[in-house]
Amino acid sequence: MELPFSARLARDNGWSRDLADAVIEEYCRFCYLAVVAGHEVTPSDEVDQAWHLHLTYSRHYWGPFTQALGRPLHHGPTEGGPAEQRRYLENYDATLVSYAREFGRPAPARIWPAASVRFGDASYMRRINSRQSWVIPRPGLLSMPRPTSRTVLLCLLAAVTAALWTTTAAAHDVLDGKKGFELYSAWFSHMMAEHPFTLVGGTVALVVGVVLVERSSGRPGRGASGCGASCSGGCGGGCGAD
Repeated sequence: MELPFSARLARDNGWSRDLADAVIEEYCRFCYLAVVAGHEVTPSDEVDQAWHLHLTYSRHYWGPFTQALGRPLHHGPTEGGPAEQRRYLENYDATLVSYAREFGRPAPARIWPAASVRFGDASYMRRINSRQSWVIPRPGLLSMPRPTSRTVLLCLLAAVTAALWTTTAAAHDVLDGKKGFELYSAWFSHMMAEHPFTLVGGTVALVVGVVLVERSSGRPGRGASGCGASCSGGCGGGCGAD
């Protein structure tokens, strides 16, 4: 049985057929803007997925589709770096402005998110095998901006670990009446003598927690992931991430 373009797009991206159909409609609008906007245009990631898939239908893309546009619409890699990042950010904002002007309404945010979302998430996109890996949404705390999320999580980890150690020592009344250095010395001596595994386990848990927080926070991308197209005597564009 033949797999329609919309069904393939939905399957490859984990979308519903309704969303895939909506993205295809927006892709057509993007291609129209590439011809009439008068400036280089940049698609959203969702629209770009439709563009990528369409390019694999090369006979249609370079045949009737190109004839309908009246000129070729090329898709190539970005050169990367700060200059390219600024270029695609500016192009994307300009594309949204041209969209509203041409179609009389703002672009739908579900398919055309704000530039901060479009390019903020770009460097974290990955292909995965859903038969081998689970995809679990990150808790809201992990989605907080860096360094806020790391600071909060590290403070929570330290507080929980300290509470565990202190509660264990306090249960034996070894901290009663002690202050300052004497307090910490008594606590450490007691933990080493009576609860070494709790002390070591808590320390390991804290270190592992710090590592996981750092890994979950990731590293900011060094460049924008974007695609552009311009149809002024021919179309050209770029896509990728530095």
